[in-house]
Amino acid sequence: MHHETTRPMSERERSVLEQALENAQRANSTTGFLAWAVLWLAGSVALPVAGIAIAGSLGRSFGTPGQVVGVLVSVIAILAGIASLLFLVMLVGGHLQWRRVQQRWHDHDAPQIRGALEDGRVHVRRFMATAVIEIDQWEDEGGGYLFEIGTDAVLVLKGQIYESAEEDAPWPNSAFELVRTAHGNRWVGIFCNGEKLTPRRTILPSQTPDQQIWRDREDVVEGNLEAVANNIASPG
Repeated sequence: MHHETTRPMSERERSVLEQALENAQRANSTTGFLAWAVLWLAGSVALPVAGIAIAGSLGRSFGTPGQVVGVLVSVIAILAGIASLLFLVMLVGGHLQWRRVQQRWHDHDAPQIRGALEDGRVHVRRFMATAVIEIDQWEDEGGGYLFEIGTDAVLVLKGQIYESAEEDAPWPNSAFELVRTAHGNRWVGIFCNGEKLTPRRTILPSQTPDQQIWRDREDVVEGNLEAVANNIASPG
């Protein structure tokens, strides 16, 4: 069984959106980046200087043998300094890319979430399920579930977002809601109100064609649970 409605936002839904804003604001801090940047910069300068100094000291103290060892020490120190410089370049590049993502979030996502909180309404798809079959995750593409929601209807969920929004909620569940904001149609999460469902079986990535492995889905299809599962697991 399933039903769609628009209603006022609940406290737990509001909490998820507020937490998203808080997490993004915390992530905007550059303190951690600066600390690592200073560390790798210091290493790129200090290691070669220290190596050369040690090499000179060994040469003065032990003559030719010391000079040979000193050359080896200085080479290793210089290579370590170069490695530190390369790590610094990679760190700066990654940070700049991350900052661009953060700026897009600040310019677009954050105002949309604030607008949704001010609007205070959500669009809800409510489902009652009697059985479920799991789709195992391939790499980081997100797993999925096939929920029996009627005699001849199955809800197909596939993708990284389709997990319970609350860590302590049992998932998959016999009664749950897929919630998006009415303002901006932003994904809020899955909120469970029933009992935990144990999957009848699991469809492995090796049993599914590529288009099923990579494809995200959220739709209701006709057919009984086993027939839909067999169609998804079909090699053709």
